[in-house]
Amino acid sequence: EKLGHVDGKGKGVYAVRFDRETLSLVPFTPMPGLTTPQLGGASGLVNPTWLTSCGDGKVLYICDERGDGPGNLAAVSVDAATGALALLNSIP
Repeated sequence: EKLGHVDGKGKGVYAVRFDRETLSLVPFTPMPGLTTPQLGGASGLVNPTWLTSCGDGKVLYICDERGDGPGNLAAVSVDAATGALALLNSIP
């Protein structure tokens, strides 16, 4: 969704990993035929703008923005091995 400060072309939240050798963020290596793990669209996340993780990194808390009213707060599980993201719960 396009708002004044975002172009609305993002697809949600993407999983990346930190490469200690190159000191850069890189996509998880997906299995053949799969794309970079992401959460968006069907999950109901629109314009995710803020996130934080719990202490062990297994859950992300994500706030999103909507032009037509209040956004949502979502809890998302993170698979550290694959980067898979799965919506656990969401509230307005």
